[in-house]
Amino acid sequence: MIIQSVGDVGSVGKKPTLTMTRNGSSNLALARRIRAAGRPIYIPEDDGGPVEVPANSLDGYQIGGLLENGAFEYSAGTGIMLQLVITVLASTFAIASCDLELPWEKMGFRWLDDPLEIDERLTHYSFSQKYYEFERKQVLNHRADVTRTLRRGQSIRGYLLGNDMAPIPDYIRNGSLFPATVIIWDQYGRQYRIPVELTATRREKYVRRPSRRGALFDRRDPDPKPRVVQTQVTATKPTEPSPFTDEAMTEMWREGMSKHREKTTVTS
Repeated sequence: MIIQSVGDVGSVGKKPTLTMTRNGSSNLALARRIRAAGRPIYIPEDDGGPVEVPANSLDGYQIGGLLENGAFEYSAGTGIMLQLVITVLASTFAIASCDLELPWEKMGFRWLDDPLEIDERLTHYSFSQKYYEFERKQVLNHRADVTRTLRRGQSIRGYLLGNDMAPIPDYIRNGSLFPATVIIWDQYGRQYRIPVELTATRREKYVRRPSRRGALFDRRDPDPKPRVVQTQVTATKPTEPSPFTDEAMTEMWREGMSKHREKTTVTS
């Protein structure tokens, strides 16, 4: 996704009204809860304004809407994008470096590298191939150069793009605004703070539901069903006692022998 140009770096007109201040009271309450939890964070309403910023050196403020200023989770961590206007009020001014203060403990935070330093053929800043791309002239990252002096009255406008390896904390709800602070150091090591607001876009987390089946050996195997063998029963008549019993056969043999003797005697 390529972000269309918001205009080349140059002079900027009247300071616009930031469109994200409609939830300022809830953001202030969130910032105070974060501070109460022990995380140091700059709160202009409580700290009396950005005292580190000399009024005669620099003016900076956030521009754009919800879509142009946000923190979103993706495969490499949490992407940060925000739009700023910076106007020089001193005779000479150089941006030596920048930092970002977030309401959580950062882990490996860095600003995206200048694409020309990676490959002179590249012309876009990119978080990854699947996420936002920005034309180089829209981005302020490479303008942090202590040897590059800005003149009095000169303004620059564009995106600051960064990446933090830590995810957005659970207490920051998806779609809500949360406070952050851009910190700029000049060529003399002086610090300038610009309060901003970012929209949180969280990734949908996969929650594995417990299996109803359980482990392999959690339950006993069901008892096998008894095998029913069907047999065909044929009705038969009751058998009568056989006449050829041992006693009957013996008696018949005796009778036969007696008759045989009688015939023998008569013949003789």
